[in-house]
Amino acid sequence: MKVLESKRKKNTIHLKVEGTQEELDRSVDKAFTKLVKKANVKGFRKGKVPRNIFEREYGKGVLVQEGIQDLVNVLYGQAVQELDLDIIDYPKNVNIEEYKEGKPVRFTCEVDVKPDIKLGKYKGLKVDHVNEEVSDDAVQKELNYMQDNAGKYELTDQPIEDKDISRANISAKIGDEIVEDWKKDNFGFKVGMNQFGSDFDAHVIGMIKGDTRSFEVSYADDFKIERIAGETVSFDIELLENRSRATPELDDAFAKANSKYETLDELKEGIRQNLAETGEKRNKEALREKVLKAMVETVEVELQDVLVERETENSLRQLDQTLRQSGSDLSKYCDITKKTIDDLKSEFKDGSIQKLKTDLALEAIGVKESFEVSREDLVAEVKQWNVKELDSEEAIDKYIDQVDPKQLESIVRRQKTIDFLIDHAKISSKSK
Repeated sequence: MKVLESKRKKNTIHLKVEGTQEELDRSVDKAFTKLVKKANVKGFRKGKVPRNIFEREYGKGVLVQEGIQDLVNVLYGQAVQELDLDIIDYPKNVNIEEYKEGKPVRFTCEVDVKPDIKLGKYKGLKVDHVNEEVSDDAVQKELNYMQDNAGKYELTDQPIEDKDISRANISAKIGDEIVEDWKKDNFGFKVGMNQFGSDFDAHVIGMIKGDTRSFEVSYADDFKIERIAGETVSFDIELLENRSRATPELDDAFAKANSKYETLDELKEGIRQNLAETGEKRNKEALREKVLKAMVETVEVELQDVLVERETENSLRQLDQTLRQSGSDLSKYCDITKKTIDDLKSEFKDGSIQKLKTDLALEAIGVKESFEVSREDLVAEVKQWNVKELDSEEAIDKYIDQVDPKQLESIVRRQKTIDFLIDHAKISSKSK
């Protein structure tokens, strides 16, 4: 194989490639092996027709044409590998020159490659950043959440309040007709859940154990139960018991019973530390996104439509996978949101462009700065994944040896590049 010509115009490479007669002969031999399996020649079984008989019946030209097509595919792959082209699509405008026996096989084609990117000033990026600090209110909110979760429903003689759990004998009628589904003895219900509608709940609030009460509720035409919609229902209710949620006091005993801490002050400090760690992660992620956005604004690149379309399709696939994990899919999602696939693609387009620019810029900066990736870097990266199957040095080493090293190296180099940008950025930080 010989690359006779390789010319780049913007993001398209024009190739002219030549293959030798020897290479064609090997491809023709492969073509015969393939085609003879389908050959129907009287007196011979399929796949057993001698070469000379096959050529007499079908002509040598059939083998040559098949061989040329196969050889062109092989030569194209070899040319791409030799020139180290980062192709993004199938070759186009393929033109195979007329073959003359004993002469080289030649063809031309055009292939789109990753676009060139013009980097701006990526050191000293100016970024305004606000660090979120842990407030006393945030600690108290988390403490109140723990207190509420630790609450238990207990029998009470106090009047029914919202969110209480009550038990009652219930009778319901529309006119003189009993509503069988709503005639219930010793029935438990939670006030505020609207099992019989919100107006029903409003009528029972204030009742105490042993009370009886009669009242009417008029239901809207669009009530969830068709039999009841638009009707007025007469209720007779006898309250048998009521349970209210009792929450424990926030004291040292609460801390000891509901956490690993001995005192309430220690629990508060533990909550503060956890919130601080979570907040630090959010702060780092927010800063990272701001630096990347500032970096992208400095680059110039002409993205081909095929790249944007491919990235948009990838976003759709990811959305579909996420939906399927929750028992849905894209089709159901579109029905609910009243959107089409084209609507979703349009929504994803800007994000796809931003991601492509980010990826291309980070790759270019990594190359320009000559970031090296060591074996130790790869091990450290895999350890961060916290994968159960990769919980030993031996398992990690085996994994690294089995995966595509270029892909893993690119992940590490990308992170090194991001760290480099952040370290060299001019960050104006404030706290709130």
